[in-house]
Amino acid sequence: MTNSASSAETFLRTLTEAREASGRKEWSAAVRLWEAVVAANPAQPDFWQALGDAQYANEDYTKALAAYYEALDLGAGFPFDTAYRIAQCHALNEQLDEALEWLERAFELGYRYPQQARDDALFEGLHDDQRFRDLVGLIDIDSLSRDDGWRYDLDFFAREIKRKAFHPWRNVAEADFDAAIEQLRGDIPELSEYEILVELRRIITLLGDGHANVFFGPDHPLAPATLPAQFYLFEEGLYIIAAKPEHADLLGLRVTLYGEHPIQQIIDVVTPTVPCDCDQWLKLKIPYVIREPAILHALGLIQEADRVALTLLDSDGNERQATLMAGDNLSMDELYYALPSPAGWEFLPETLDAPLPRYIRNQATYYWFEYLAAERAVYFQFNRVRDSATEDFATFTERLFRFIDDHDVQKLVIDLRNNNGGNTYLEMPFLHRLIGNRINQRGRLFVIIGRRTFSAAQNFAMLIERHTEAIFAGEPTGSSPVFVGETIPVELPYSKTGLNVSDLYWQSSWPLDNRTWLAPLLYLPPTFAAYSENRDPVMEAILALDDHLPGV
Repeated sequence: MTNSASSAETFLRTLTEAREASGRKEWSAAVRLWEAVVAANPAQPDFWQALGDAQYANEDYTKALAAYYEALDLGAGFPFDTAYRIAQCHALNEQLDEALEWLERAFELGYRYPQQARDDALFEGLHDDQRFRDLVGLIDIDSLSRDDGWRYDLDFFAREIKRKAFHPWRNVAEADFDAAIEQLRGDIPELSEYEILVELRRIITLLGDGHANVFFGPDHPLAPATLPAQFYLFEEGLYIIAAKPEHADLLGLRVTLYGEHPIQQIIDVVTPTVPCDCDQWLKLKIPYVIREPAILHALGLIQEADRVALTLLDSDGNERQATLMAGDNLSMDELYYALPSPAGWEFLPETLDAPLPRYIRNQATYYWFEYLAAERAVYFQFNRVRDSATEDFATFTERLFRFIDDHDVQKLVIDLRNNNGGNTYLEMPFLHRLIGNRINQRGRLFVIIGRRTFSAAQNFAMLIERHTEAIFAGEPTGSSPVFVGETIPVELPYSKTGLNVSDLYWQSSWPLDNRTWLAPLLYLPPTFAAYSENRDPVMEAILALDDHLPGV
């Protein structure tokens, strides 16, 4: 064996041992091994980060600092996390001035967790320093009036957007953003809490960030009461598709008036307060927003904040009235994830004589597949980009493709209609197996997309479009091919209002892809006519497609 080969083998063995020692939390051994690794390869930033972590855990904070400086210079991981760990090392070495400087540096680099920094016991010695208090939002709430408290939150809100949002001024000029902030500052004394919330949403919507949000969470004392019904926008209009049992008689009715206003007017007024990448996301989210009468009342659309009068039409065109009271029902987010409908509620498709279509079945399961023997097709429903507790996605991927390889499978249908995202990094093993599989042929591989296809699911769709022969069907996706996105909420210090703004720029498509959304080749948007018969026109079209026409 040559010297270079022997050296490479020794290095790889040492690297493996270093990783295993860190995994076992044997920190003294890990430090020795990682020191050998970086001595052999000082160019790899992750090695310096691992060395710093081992030295930190081994309570040698001075040596950890040196490793973290190297890791930061080389761009390891999230630079703001490395800067934060450097601040912690200085605090542990009782160097509070340096700790604060590096904490400020971490925030400049986009540190995501102000509340964590505020509560970190290592920085207790900085609690009387005004620079620290301003940085992390440490305030004496009892000393502030209501208006001054909200103004403090408004400043914190604006600062977090400016320091964290990826390229925030691509859709709105900074001067216009600042003017909106100043307008709200002056209006705060005249506005209710819900009206302030609505105005904060109006401002953050200017960013064009579909992940952005301002909200009173379900545990917040001001969490809006919600209506006991679930709405959906079909091509024909807005319908009630699920409700608490006492309102089961409303299932399948079309809503024509919400209060005194036509539904389109409601949509037009609500739209500027719903952050989105594209209009498809509005189709999904607005039916959830209108379950919160307090928000509609704050927008001036209804007279009372705890109820709404609906004008409804049945399938025969008969009109009827119903008043729904807001109460302790599922919050917007809780209903959003209660797929296909909440337990204990009446769900229209389950009341019909026809069996449930596949896209409605098993929506709470992250991923599953079914073999359709007669059609020689595999239907794969992918609902969340998360590892299931019972089988991680990589293992599921191998099981799915083994089945395809071992059976007479002429079509693979990947259904992303219910998938609003998760962790994009989990998708790569599936993509690699798909690219190299025999099913990756035009006319054999199909992907169903829709308004809920968002975030990591949007990335998945873009990667499939870019690297495979898939034919897309359904309706356009809920996000743009290139978008900003991430969900790391922070809390506004005074009001405890939740705030999310994205700090990552996703380019799973080509960087110059300026499309509004990913559009299907086979355009089949949801209709109530099909929904009310438990039919799935998208699957019907895919399974019937046997002609291999040019380009198709």
